[in-house]
Amino acid sequence: MLLFLFWSNGQGVSLMGDLRRREKRDKVISRLEFLLIGLALLIAITVFAFLQSDYFSVAEIRISGNKLIQTEQLLVESQIVKGMNIFRVNLEKTSRILNENPRIKQVNLSRILPNIISIEVEERTPIALIPQGDEFLELDGEGVVLAKGEEVSSYNLPIITGLLVKEGTNFKIEDSDLIQLLEAFSNLSPEELKEIS
Repeated sequence: MLLFLFWSNGQGVSLMGDLRRREKRDKVISRLEFLLIGLALLIAITVFAFLQSDYFSVAEIRISGNKLIQTEQLLVESQIVKGMNIFRVNLEKTSRILNENPRIKQVNLSRILPNIISIEVEERTPIALIPQGDEFLELDGEGVVLAKGEEVSSYNLPIITGLLVKEGTNFKIEDSDLIQLLEAFSNLSPEELKEIS
């Protein structure tokens, strides 16, 4: 009897209409969500394809700051090749590789979009030579061995004798007296260093 009254009042018809409207609205919303997801996916695929295109192929590698290290040597050590995608260049890895060169004090790599890689190098300055057997070790102002023997960039540097140094070129000498002397040499101009030589 109560059920009959409920339907007879018209409320049942109203409830059924509400349910149908909600179903239609939910279908519209779900279609809209599907379209938005599809559109977002299409945009993502398009952007990805664009970033992988030839537009972002490395066309130029700019190297600056090098005086003693040849540009060709830095290009080889960097392992960056023209034509590779600029976003596939691992700047951190390349920086680590270049910093293994004892002549490099610091290196800064950056991308210049769309197709240029910039390599800015700060070289260590040779300050003095230490004889080792028939050769010389070339040192900077911090005691870092930059080169040995034929790799020495200039023999027109002060020669420091009386030190025993281990073999090798890629290390730092920790002798405090030597470091003080090298720091003093670092404060001299190239002309004054030649006078000491």
